[in-house]
Amino acid sequence: MFYVFYGALLLSIPVGLAYLVLVSRLFGRLKREHPTVYRDLGEPSFLNNSILNSLRTIKFLVYGSYRSLQDPRINSLAAVVRGLFIVSLILYCLCAVVLTLYWGSAGHG
Repeated sequence: MFYVFYGALLLSIPVGLAYLVLVSRLFGRLKREHPTVYRDLGEPSFLNNSILNSLRTIKFLVYGSYRSLQDPRINSLAAVVRGLFIVSLILYCLCAVVLTLYWGSAGHG
């Protein structure tokens, strides 16, 4: 269990960093090429973002709303960002489950 936890935790670092870099690029591209959609998302940015903007962005990615823009560059970038987001969620959930199992088996739960 130790290796699964730390493996998932360590893998989440580059995945999370790649997500942050690429979502920042996605915001920039949306701002330049699709300003209406960017405004609809609440004008999200890398450093200054609200919870509501984050939820709008996640919904935009998870539901695949970016496809309606019919912009191949946005589609490619958003698809990668979406994949990284999902992988990050899986890794963090795996860490939470393993940690919970560990604490439960160690008599701490």
